[in-house]
Amino acid sequence: MDFNHKEKYTGILLAAGSGKRFSRDKPKQFWEIETGITVLEKSFNVIAQVVKKIIVALPKETDLKDLKIKKQLNDLAEQNKVSLVLVSGGSTRQESVLNCLEYIDSDFLLIHDSARPFLSIEDVKNLLERALCCKAAILAKPLTSTIKLCKRSSNLQEKTVKTIERTIDRSTLWSAETPQAFETNLFKKAVEHAKKNNFEGTDDSSIMENYGYSVEIVESKFKNEKITFQRDLN
Repeated sequence: MDFNHKEKYTGILLAAGSGKRFSRDKPKQFWEIETGITVLEKSFNVIAQVVKKIIVALPKETDLKDLKIKKQLNDLAEQNKVSLVLVSGGSTRQESVLNCLEYIDSDFLLIHDSARPFLSIEDVKNLLERALCCKAAILAKPLTSTIKLCKRSSNLQEKTVKTIERTIDRSTLWSAETPQAFETNLFKKAVEHAKKNNFEGTDDSSIMENYGYSVEIVESKFKNEKITFQRDLN
């Protein structure tokens, strides 16, 4: 696949989460994962290899005029030879993506959680190759653990307990990851459809599903875990 034509692709990097489960001090995307490199910067460096522009959605309480943040991200953009747009994120993932869409003028877009800094460029290339063919594709891994459907009930002490209702067949279950890549015009139509129908998706491909479009799964071959707790940095 030829990545000499980066003008075809724009990256959306979602870094607007509050990270409450991670730390009270600051969101996880701003923590260092390596000496001098934050989680956000590591994710940025991977996505920048295949796009002409990166739009970063920051926490809405972040001052977009903050010189420190602007300098850090501008330096990264210059090093990677990509253009940079900073936007305020929304109160939900979908709102953050929506805030980014107006700045996209490329044929394709890919949306990545900045909290997945271990992303492999090989997986990204495989994803974009399939997205060019089918217009909508995501990275995912097949589930390997035994999956239980649980039910809740109250016991005599008025405490809520969880019990197993049944074991679910995992052979058709996949764990969705990011990036997720789409033809831009198609995705914008799906977002408009979601807005009209008050649909709120938990990931970007669910917006396409709601629109009635079939999304292809591309198996993620390399480490791509999402950082949720501080221990995930180790």
